[in-house]
Amino acid sequence: MTTSLVFAWAASLLVASGLAAQTPAAVSADSTFILSTTDLAHIPSPFIGNGRLGVVVPPLGIGSSPSFLAGLYENVPTDVPRIVTIPSWTALSVFDGCRWLNPERPDENSVDAYTQVLDMRSGVVRTSFHWVNGPKRMSVRVQNFVSRADPSLGVIRLDVAPQYSGRIGVRFAIVGQPAPRRLPLATLEKADPNWKPAEIWYPGHMTVRAPHARRTSRGARLAITSVPEGRRTMLAQASEINWPSALSGAVVRTLARGDTALVEVVFDATKGRNYTFEQITSVIAAENSRSILAQAVQEAQRAGSRGFAPLAAENAQAWSRRWKSDI
Repeated sequence: MTTSLVFAWAASLLVASGLAAQTPAAVSADSTFILSTTDLAHIPSPFIGNGRLGVVVPPLGIGSSPSFLAGLYENVPTDVPRIVTIPSWTALSVFDGCRWLNPERPDENSVDAYTQVLDMRSGVVRTSFHWVNGPKRMSVRVQNFVSRADPSLGVIRLDVAPQYSGRIGVRFAIVGQPAPRRLPLATLEKADPNWKPAEIWYPGHMTVRAPHARRTSRGARLAITSVPEGRRTMLAQASEINWPSALSGAVVRTLARGDTALVEVVFDATKGRNYTFEQITSVIAAENSRSILAQAVQEAQRAGSRGFAPLAAENAQAWSRRWKSDI
């Protein structure tokens, strides 16, 4: 961690960031398990996982970022075996009626009141900020966790509250990661001393085969299958997206093409009102590919029907049991 990620008092920190009352597990009993930063450019980003599924949480809590599944490797003849980055399931963005926020390259001048908190007691990352675009100002709060109670689940809750009335929108997507710029390390006889670590220690690649996107009664469902290069293991990812049922003037667009499964919802928002969106993603890998996508979809549906709060409470309880052990 950099010096910008410091230990803080849990209660005062969470109240100050406006996140204290969001979930039952929001406040850890031991403040030494809380790491926080107000530096948008902090390095490294938090990495959370449950021993099976892991993800790098982006600086804004949303945006395409690396995610990994234990034991999932590629096998390219000219390269050494590498753990792969699976298609990103954190690729969210928000729309203020004029433009979409670019979470991968946030402009520090357009982000205000920024705070990111890593609660190591429950494995939850909470991010809050104000997105400012000229006269438009929107409060954005994000909670990310990978479930300790169900190792196949990744969960995101997004709250947006515009300080103006008008059109706003939210985008959810599962997106394949680009192929790396490879070195033929399996056949090279010696290394170039000028190589930097990033040129050698890059992750492997997944080839996306079948993206799906469709509306549901509660929002939308996204799904993708992919395989590691040089191997036959099939990976299935399915996201159940839930949003409020009475979004005024809502227009929904879905896209399933290439390496992307995507849904956008744009609607008329009321000044000062909070709008909550949930994304529950199931990630499953297996050699038998016949039923794996259906299995991932069913698991995402089942978890999505329960909603964020019960899943967050079960995750916190599972971590609490884990911390009772003698490390």
